[in-house]
Amino acid sequence: MLVSRCLFAETMPTINITDQLGADIDISAQPETGSLLEKYLPAPVAKFVLQHDPVAALEQPLASADKTSLSLGFHFSDDFVLGSGKPGVTIAAQETQAVNVNANAGANLFGDDDPFGAGITVDAGAGYLSLALNGTIDPEVSVEESGITFGFNPSTGMGIEFFKRFPLNGPKPTVAEALGDVISGMVLPADVSDLGHLKPGDIAIVTGTGSFKVSGDMTLSAVPNPLASVTLPLVNQAISLQGGPSIDLAADFTISGEHRIMARKISDSALELGYYRKRGEEWSVSATATAGVGASFGKTELIEKLITAISPKADDELEKLANGALTEDQIKQTHDQIAASISHALEVSLKAEFSASDTGEAAFLYQIGMGELDETGSQAVQAALDGDLSGLTRLERNDKGDGVIAPGITMLRSSLKNTRERKASLKINLVGLLNFGSVSELIAKGETVYEPVTGELTINETVSGTSIQALVLPQSQEQLRKLRFHSLLVTTAYRASRAVSSIEVTSSDIYFAFNANTNEHTMSDYLDGMIAVGLIDAAGKAQLMTGFHSTGTSTCLIRVEFSDAACEAMFLNNGTPREQPEYEAIGRRTLQKLLFPPPGDSIDADAYRRNALTEPVWSQLKKLGNPAKFASALPELADDSLRLSVVGSDYAAITWWAESMASAAPKLAAVRAFVGQADPGTLRGDTMFQKLRDDLQQHMAQVVAISKLHFNLPLGLAALHEAALPNAVATGRIGSAALTKEFLKAVGAGI
Repeated sequence: MLVSRCLFAETMPTINITDQLGADIDISAQPETGSLLEKYLPAPVAKFVLQHDPVAALEQPLASADKTSLSLGFHFSDDFVLGSGKPGVTIAAQETQAVNVNANAGANLFGDDDPFGAGITVDAGAGYLSLALNGTIDPEVSVEESGITFGFNPSTGMGIEFFKRFPLNGPKPTVAEALGDVISGMVLPADVSDLGHLKPGDIAIVTGTGSFKVSGDMTLSAVPNPLASVTLPLVNQAISLQGGPSIDLAADFTISGEHRIMARKISDSALELGYYRKRGEEWSVSATATAGVGASFGKTELIEKLITAISPKADDELEKLANGALTEDQIKQTHDQIAASISHALEVSLKAEFSASDTGEAAFLYQIGMGELDETGSQAVQAALDGDLSGLTRLERNDKGDGVIAPGITMLRSSLKNTRERKASLKINLVGLLNFGSVSELIAKGETVYEPVTGELTINETVSGTSIQALVLPQSQEQLRKLRFHSLLVTTAYRASRAVSSIEVTSSDIYFAFNANTNEHTMSDYLDGMIAVGLIDAAGKAQLMTGFHSTGTSTCLIRVEFSDAACEAMFLNNGTPREQPEYEAIGRRTLQKLLFPPPGDSIDADAYRRNALTEPVWSQLKKLGNPAKFASALPELADDSLRLSVVGSDYAAITWWAESMASAAPKLAAVRAFVGQADPGTLRGDTMFQKLRDDLQQHMAQVVAISKLHFNLPLGLAALHEAALPNAVATGRIGSAALTKEFLKAVGAGI
């Protein structure tokens, strides 16, 4: 079934082609049924004016462009207005348009500098001639009114180009003959019936900036992060938690940016329809989680999905919540925050798929058999041409492995399918879980918060009076980093001590940064963080920063995961508590890695801080002890109180961290020695076990209370990572206009 819009003009326009002096040029052109001029031109006459002296070029055989492509300029004598029902695109008079000829076998049809890189090559024995038009979308027109805006934004430019393939036979066809055929048969692929008028070898392209939609079934992998509250006592019960299970749902996406839509007739009965991203530009993505076709999330459905994914005792947990543990306001707040976090996870995953894919590949590509479409498929294709691919992407559920999603429609490539298969990750920080023991109790006695910068979901206990709801990102980044790091620090001590039952999933923390005005120093700091956790080395940083220049917003995320083995290695060396000098050396090495300048920066503003971390100077600082006396060890800073203060802050941070780790190590070792290989859950009534565990907990609370760590750099997290090697696992992500990259595999942390 073909869908066709009503035609704007009732009679075919007359085509008039002249040179710049107004002399008629003999080119045979008559609009064909269903062509752009016949269907979308309201004016009675289309007046083409070829520029310069076109006669010699027009008389050439098309085959003469077998070495160098040919381009002829032209314009219209009057504004050229296109539309169906209401004009939608204006091509201004006097603005230069183009006729392009390419008969160079093996060459890129669109030119080597084509920013969309679809990669179609000219085959031997054939040549192409195209007509390229550049217009402006009317400011107040809608898709429903004009039918030809493809979802592109009003008041923006739109490119239209139509290619026709010609077999070459010596002097035939000439450029003039081919141009006449192209003008007569040029197709604008605005609806399904237009696609039916394409002939084998024809290629119809539209390019613009705007949005299009996709929808479909998605799967997220739930990644819970169990953490302890610093100030609450540990529970005397086993922690029940699992990681990895999936959350199945549906989602709607809106994808925005510059893109190309291309329809290519590949045979008498089939064509390809593709959507391409411009090279070097990012698409923005927004996502909304839904329950599925014809359904919507109930008040507690997302809460149920979350608990079912991460708790092996989901039925018991859900029963507790069903028995009035949550008020209506709590249910709504929790549901909304979960939905926001899920949506963010889906957005990040789809954007990562776009960034990872070659821009020469279509983001979405379908083969369509025009004679086989049923009503559903025809409507889905029509909606796609209007900027809504949801009908096509929802049909992906019908794919049985051969790509066939509906009669006449075969999916050749789908970024949504690839995203679904790689699974987005939903990170869930459970701050206080070790103090309550169950997810349902933590939800009932805490707050559920979506963090906009990281996209993570944090369920935080509030019994101790510590709330993160009031922290507005990105202004309060450091406060949130501090809360999370301190929770991780005490959690790793509890896990290493075996004071809590074995937990199958890892505990982790994430360093995150958001900058509104990014420059080379911002990016250098981000990459230094990746070096500090072993994801790249100095050579990798230099390569990534070659030619870097950027402004605007950027984000940096570094995540480190710690298993029980990592927690043990962090504090103990073959069962023996690690000592303060070793931790100080780790802290100094880590901070040095975080303070290197961008490549080629001769100023090196942090050189004085790195110098204070070297062995000879550090030893002098240790002997002095008091930062107020550091000027004697750093005479070059004697008159610079600000820099001396910074060195003092670095010194305090490293010594606090080293003292804290070293003082905690023997206490947790004592708990381990008492527990042995027993499950802590079996020692609930043992007073000695309780005494040792309480002693460790009180010590950690005191450690955190006097914290000297600063959080503008990932010092604490990177230091824990090095202390836990080789068991810690780090990943990272940088997002900016100039550099977007995932860091997933360590390649050495050398500096």
